[in-house]
Amino acid sequence: LIMHEVGISYFHYGFALIKALVLAKVILLGQYVRFAKLFDDRPLIMPTLYKVAVFSLFALAFEILEHVIGGLIHGKDFSGILLEIIGVGRDELLARTLVVLFAFVPFFAFGEIARVLGEGRLIELFFHNRPATSPTKHK
Repeated sequence: LIMHEVGISYFHYGFALIKALVLAKVILLGQYVRFAKLFDDRPLIMPTLYKVAVFSLFALAFEILEHVIGGLIHGKDFSGILLEIIGVGRDELLARTLVVLFAFVPFFAFGEIARVLGEGRLIELFFHNRPATSPTKHK
């Protein structure tokens, strides 16, 4: 409200929240389908990097779709939208995709660790007290 009073638009923050919710839904659907289960018996780095790459491509596809829908709303034709994406928007799309890619690395790494440890085990390790271990005595 304060930003609005001084003339700063906060529409983009709400739009970013909607984009994040759509991307979260895509991630949840992808995990529900478990399309990466062929990597389940490999070292954890394999399914992690596979999911990072695939979901980063999904994020890129949604960014492109966002530009197309925005262009259509503003009355542009497909050639104008394509020129905008290739020209000015290309670097922005790649930068956003790289940010998402690097954000996905710990997200999917923790997800894979949680999958291997078992349901609820990772949360238990992080948020519940563990029994104190007695110090070992050296003989």
